[in-house]
Amino acid sequence: MTNGRSKNINISDRTYFQNAISNKSFSVGYFQYDRSIQAQSVNFAYPIIDSNNQLKAHWLPLLH
Repeated sequence: MTNGRSKNINISDRTYFQNAISNKSFSVGYFQYDRSIQAQSVNFAYPIIDSNNQLKAHWLPLLH
């Protein structure tokens, strides 16, 4: 995820992302400094699960 100013932002350390993966469900993050937009935000993660219950992708919207 990036805003064009940064490359290869790693969000694997963010709790909302870890929760989305482990629970395979929508997750809401905390108010935080967002590294991709370099500003305060609230982030979300929604895992995209295939018919075999395997993680295929994530949808990662944010509020700025």
